[in-house]
Amino acid sequence: MAGTETDAAAPRAVVSTPLFEGFSRDELVAVIRGLKLLTFEPGDVLVTEGAPGGSLFILTTGTVKAFVKDARGESVKVHELGEGSFFGEISILTGKPRTATLTAATSCEVLELDKATLDSITRGDHPQPALSVPGPEVIVVGLGAMGSAAAWQLARRGRRVLGFDRFSPPHTLGSSHGRSRIIREAYFEHPSYVPLIRRAYEGWAELERESGRRLLRQTGGLMAGPEGGVLVAGARRSALAHGLPHEVLDAAEIRRRFPGLAPPAEFVGLVEPRAGMLDPEASVESALALARRRGAELRMDEPVTSWRADGDGVAVTSPAGRWRADRLILSAGPWMKAPELLGPLGRRLQVERQLFHWFEPARTPGLFRADRCPVTIWEHAPGRVFATQPDAGDGVKAGIHHDGELTDPERVRREPTADDERAMRRLMETYMPAAAGPLREARVCLYTNTPDHHFVIDVHPGHPQVMIASPCSGHGFKFAVVVGEILADLATQGRSRFDLAPFALSRFEA
Repeated sequence: MAGTETDAAAPRAVVSTPLFEGFSRDELVAVIRGLKLLTFEPGDVLVTEGAPGGSLFILTTGTVKAFVKDARGESVKVHELGEGSFFGEISILTGKPRTATLTAATSCEVLELDKATLDSITRGDHPQPALSVPGPEVIVVGLGAMGSAAAWQLARRGRRVLGFDRFSPPHTLGSSHGRSRIIREAYFEHPSYVPLIRRAYEGWAELERESGRRLLRQTGGLMAGPEGGVLVAGARRSALAHGLPHEVLDAAEIRRRFPGLAPPAEFVGLVEPRAGMLDPEASVESALALARRRGAELRMDEPVTSWRADGDGVAVTSPAGRWRADRLILSAGPWMKAPELLGPLGRRLQVERQLFHWFEPARTPGLFRADRCPVTIWEHAPGRVFATQPDAGDGVKAGIHHDGELTDPERVRREPTADDERAMRRLMETYMPAAAGPLREARVCLYTNTPDHHFVIDVHPGHPQVMIASPCSGHGFKFAVVVGEILADLATQGRSRFDLAPFALSRFEA
């Protein structure tokens, strides 16, 4: 590293940096005179995470990589900065330690302004403008599965993030709760989901590493039903199309391998080894904590009452005030139908009341431990399925997929009923009779359904600065980390490496 007098690039760099908006000409001249030009070679460390913050920097040439330490103390690359980027402004204003280590990826020139020089300009004997801290670049509305992941992905890239949620996630009023959610790879719904779920597995591993928490428990998975039914045939189609490891078992072999299961003789089962269970509450909590750690401002118990797109930006209003940003992400789950969020675009969405039940095994409880029983999806009638999950200490979990009443998140019947239990118990007694003991617990959950039960991940058709996601029709949680990555890519780059055509809003235009 070398330090020299500032060069001719300094005036241009200072004037184009939003930090100095509102400074007079004389004050800008004082800033320029106080700058020091530093040069770095590839591999040089500019600042170190945790070190005191005594300067801010403007990158005039070259590229810098930002690294943060995960829960195990290992460095993880989270962002790359290019010409015109600035960093260190929060540390110099607040005195807080550096939040990342920055290393030169190429030969770089950096302008440094130290705190003493800044103080002499902004704290003179007469009133002076304060350093202008930029507002949010991206606002995220809804901080459940998709929104929390988007906030984490954006913050770890160094973006300024402001998030809103009408409650305080994780909570039990939407779609991202229930202590466990199934993750599976041989996707019966359509093979186009497989590239997304493959990336999701990588994303969950990244979230586990950065948070230091175990979020995914691999149990293996079984898709059981008639050989020509939508479940087994669809899972097999995806497995074959993408070369996924799998086995196909007849009913007798299913019973032998998994003695707690009782498939009818005409059933077959597709077994996939990587399936398992995710912890939804811990996942949302971890993503939000990491987003905060990287500087995101998350406003809980604060609903958004309106938003407006104008020019290249957006304005968002809540009961506490009004905020502006370059981009807006709408990921509010069952509240997406609200007029203040999607307006007419939400008219095709439907909110469905769903039930989860946890049963105490009636006998041989050891058969239903996670090391002996897979997560299982059963096609109990043509095109109709229910799912079961092994006992992780709180009973065998079961839920009927898409068999609930249409509702509204503000008026949903949140208390489980005896009829809800009877419907679930009938299926358990048929397919897992040894598990159908006393009911331990039941909870209501909400699905947000599209007409074809596939996702919506898209840019607003009238406002390209607004991204839309989260109507996931009851099968989206496992994709949260990759959907968050896609939303971050759309917000920062305007594109995604994944094919999003199957999830476009335009497919409902008719």
